Parts: sequence; structure tokens; C-alpha cells
Amino acid sequence: MLEAKNLSVRFGRRDILHGLSFAAKPGEITAIVGPNGSGKTTLLRALTGDVPFTGAAHLEGIDVARAKPWELAARRAVLAQFTGVAFPFTVAEIVRLGQASGLRAGQGDLTERALARVGLTGFGPRHYHDLSGGEQQRVQLARAIAQIWAPVGEAGANWLILDEPVASLDIAHQLEVMGVARDFARDGGGVVAVMHDLNLTAMFAGSVALMAQGRVVTQGSVDRVFTDAHLSSAYACELRVNTTPARGPFLLPHTAIA
Repeated sequence: MLEAKNLSVRFGRRDILHGLSFAAKPGEITAIVGPNGSGKTTLLRALTGDVPFTGAAHLEGIDVARAKPWELAARRAVLAQFTGVAFPFTVAEIVRLGQASGLRAGQGDLTERALARVGLTGFGPRHYHDLSGGEQQRVQLARAIAQIWAPVGEAGANWLILDEPVASLDIAHQLEVMGVARDFARDGGGVVAVMHDLNLTAMFAGSVALMAQGRVVTQGSVDRVFTDAHLSSAYACELRVNTTPARGPFLLPHTAIA
């Protein structure tokens, strides 16, 4: 399990998270959704030990607040919204940085296998800064995969922590990336993803945490969370579930259902 209880975060004099509770279990994608500024990314950063907090957070029994960086790196990999790269690394070098941070640093090169998982076969020799934003995002996902290659290790489930993993991708690659996350979860790993696309969330998530104003408003199955009342209140606008727009086409990919 990855869980938080009574978790609060303050930056300076401003309270960002307010004593919230959150839980995610291996074997499914847990999505965190909500309006901009609701605290989604801050929650992820607390759960991964990147910002100080009060309350409790545990990853597979590890106390996140007290864990050493290498202990967390061995059990979870993080894909941030944006990862700045200052040096002229090749794609392969970026992916190897991930592998070097995990438990498989000396167990053979996983670069091409990780790149193949995200649809970038043969990209290893290319320079990272020559890629499009969407390609760079998929390289970073390959880095995270190389860090925790096995969904389940000797100590239990490993975790992918994804912050807006499909934000810069076209529809086909959104489905591909979410498929990678789904497969990791189906093989016993844990996945927590901050999402803005509610349709993709409904297609892939097994559990959803809806946030607003630094709190988890509700958490549970998609059917339980995605109601007119819950979504309209959290996003402060009228939203209806399962109603197509009155005018214009409505496009929803179907391949992800398989």
C-alpha cells in the first residue's frame, strides 16, 4: 500500500494540504484529479518524500519521512511534470540514469527494452534536446521504468508515481503511455498518476481521488467519484457525466478498453 494519514504541507505561511488521507493499492492505477491549484502535485511530492510534511505517509511499510533516499529509489520511480536536463545527454544516457538509481544498476543494460516499452525503439543514440516535448516525456517514462524494472520485487510491489504523464502527448501516445501504466499495475505494481483528462482517467483508473482546495474530497471507484455533484463541486462549474455535447462531434478513443 501507499497511504497517507492526516497529511499536511505548508510552504511558508501558506497551508497547501490540510490533514488529508489517501490510499493506493498495487494492482491498479490510482488517479488523482481535481482543478488547478488543488494540491495534486504537492500530494505526490509528499508521498515520494520530496517535500516536508506533518502526519504520516508509508510506502509498502516504509516510513517516507524517515526513509533514506536510496530506500525510496529502490521502491518507487517518479515522473515529474517537467524534468530539466542541462547537459547534452543522449537518450540512452538519460535512461541509464534511472537504472543506476534502482536495484538493477549492475544487472545488464535495460535501455533498449525500456525505450521499446514507450514506443521509442532505436532512439538511444539520439540527443535528448533534439526530441520533441512529447518524445522527451516518454524518455523520462523509460527512465522511470528502468529504475524499477520489475512491478514486484523481493520486498513486494514497486511503484510508478506519475505527474501528468500524458500532458504533452497526442492521442495515440496518450493511450500508449496509459497502457504502459496499466500493464505495470496488472503485473502487480502500484501506479499513482495525477491526471487532468477525466475521460482517460475513467478508461484506465481503478481508483480515483478527487481533490479540491488542498483536501481529498472523496476517493473510490470511478463510478463512485465521477458523479455530477462531486465533479461540479470540485471544479466549480456544471459538469455532467455520460452526456455528449449538444453541438459538434464527440471523440473518445475505444482502443484503450481492450
